Amino acid sequence: MRGLDEKERHLELAQRAIKESESVLRAAEEEREKLVSAQNENQKQFDELHEIFLSEHDNQVVAKDRLTGQIAELEGQLDEASLKNFSRLMQNRAGRAVVPMENNVCTGCNTKLRMPLIYQLKAKGSVTCESCQRILYLPQ
Repeated sequence: MRGLDEKERHLELAQRAIKESESVLRAAEEEREKLVSAQNENQKQFDELHEIFLSEHDNQVVAKDRLTGQIAELEGQLDEASLKNFSRLMQNRAGRAVVPMENNVCTGCNTKLRMPLIYQLKAKGSVTCESCQRILYLPQ
């Protein structure tokens, strides 16, 4: 009798452990389903954003090609000396070869311009700054 009670107790403990394991397994499966669902949602969002990125990238490539063509066309209109001067300014002035005049000041070097140069700028539309040699123009 005692052996039978002992076996029943072991059986009961084993069944309880199985039930706990099944409960843990169900919880893990539910968590896995949530994670898979979240992963699918994230993948969907990533795919949408990636598609937007690719289309924007294509637009930028087309725009870059168009601008490169326009640059080549404009460079073709300049004489060799002017083109060399402009290239030198672009290289030496951190890409800011052409700057506006604001409040009678060159925005490239912040130097106050002399009145004859300001009159010349207003008459011609563009002049070279006496201090930094950048090309000045009047902003609209």
